[in-house]
Order: sequence, then C-alpha cells, then structure tokens
Amino acid sequence: MQRIVICDDVEIERTLMKEILTEYFDEIHREVSIIEYDSGEGLIADVEEGYLDMELLFLDIYMKKLNGYGNGKKAERDFV
Repeated sequence: MQRIVICDDVEIERTLMKEILTEYFDEIHREVSIIEYDSGEGLIADVEEGYLDMELLFLDIYMKKLNGYGNGKKAERDFV
C-alpha cells in the first residue's frame, strides 16, 4: 500500500489532489492511504514524534506560518 501525505492550507486543493490520486490508484489497481494536513506545523509535529510514515509528500509551497520550503527542509532532515 502506498502511503501519501498532502499538506495544503486550502481545503479545496487538498480535496482535489486526493480525488486525483484516488482515481489514479484505482485505475492501476493499487491500494493507497492518503493523509491530509492543513498546516505545516501539524505535519512536522507528527513527523518528529514518529507518528507519520509516508512514501510520497505533496507539499504546498505557499502556506501561512511554516511554508513549504521550511517544511521540506525539516521533513528531509527527519526522513533522509
């Protein structure tokens, strides 16, 4: 099963991405688990606590507090 995370502060963007990914994985007959975050802070907190295991991350660059660049650097530090 593929584990995918979508982090975007705009709900409609997360919903659209989730629908696209779900449809794609249905077409190729693969199971997928998609987890959504509406803030970088929540994502990073779960990563640092070890609650989150993912294979692919879709990360919005333009978010309010902790933007995608900051999240990417923190996530890379914890996953690489």
